[in-house]
Amino acid sequence: MIKQKRALKGHSRELQEYAKMRQAALKRAIKARTSAESALEQAISTASGGRAMLAERRRLADSLAQAFKRLAEGKVSRRQIENEHGKSIREFEKKYRPLAEEAWLKVAAAAPSVYDIYRALFPERKVPVALDVSIHHYLGWTLRETAYPVHRSPDDIGSSGQALNTPLDRCATSFDLKIELQSADVISSSISGTVPAAGSVSVMPMAMAVHAIPGAASGRAMVGTDFTFPPGFTQFSISADIDWRYDLLAFAAFGGAGSGADLVLRLEPTGGVNPIEKVQSLVTVVAPVLWEAENTGMGSSTLTLSQVLSDPASLEMKVFAGVQAHSEVEAVVGDADAFVTGTVNRICIHAE
Repeated sequence: MIKQKRALKGHSRELQEYAKMRQAALKRAIKARTSAESALEQAISTASGGRAMLAERRRLADSLAQAFKRLAEGKVSRRQIENEHGKSIREFEKKYRPLAEEAWLKVAAAAPSVYDIYRALFPERKVPVALDVSIHHYLGWTLRETAYPVHRSPDDIGSSGQALNTPLDRCATSFDLKIELQSADVISSSISGTVPAAGSVSVMPMAMAVHAIPGAASGRAMVGTDFTFPPGFTQFSISADIDWRYDLLAFAAFGGAGSGADLVLRLEPTGGVNPIEKVQSLVTVVAPVLWEAENTGMGSSTLTLSQVLSDPASLEMKVFAGVQAHSEVEAVVGDADAFVTGTVNRICIHAE
């Protein structure tokens, strides 16, 4: 049995900042669609049967708010809420979809572009080369960044001055370190878990909003190992092969909700040097203004992180790989859940 050398559990300032950043991003996305949402509600209210639809949505929101309040108090489970209210939500959607579609056609030109929403969600990022987009009726989106394989070049892994060194290739396929972190406010929850020896990681942040009190949750789960980097090299790269799967859900009445999943590769040098991370976004979901949004995906990815050493001396480091996820709600009532699992197949270090 592998002895677990290090376990980091609980909350972290880093993860709390991540949760705040994603909640701020949701607020920007809601703001970006405000004028289109107002136009849609106006078009619905003036349509035949529109006022009845909006009144029924209000009653449904109030009923859900009471259910979520009981959930926060520990009086009911999420499954009980689904059994009690799921049918009502689906019947509401079926009953009023034709009316909503007709109203939407009148105001669709006012909707923000995908670029507007991407910039609202990720103002710090360049627009990706490829973006897979699903549109959820109405004013809801799923954004998936298309990942391309990393082609390692000589400049990535070393210079001609390193040619006298024997190339370094070391890989680990079983791990003895783990990081399990979660962050959630009082009406939300988050669970993180790992099985280092098997490379298994999982996170499940669940956020709620009740009576316009926003909710946010996030989680991170990673496995890792120690590497000793020999002297003589000044550049190196680390990589991780990860199989992953996500199931996301977001629903909001009178507001917005979102959830998302990322892959993370983390390098922790010894000697008090700050950790270095590579984060790859898998998917982000923003709930539409009328119905809910769901998205499920699975795949395999390789994350790579290259570094230059100022001192070609021996270096000890810890390397972790895994998943993180977030859920946030800014609404009168809403719910956002993310369930992300993965298997870290190997972590490697390379230099030549």
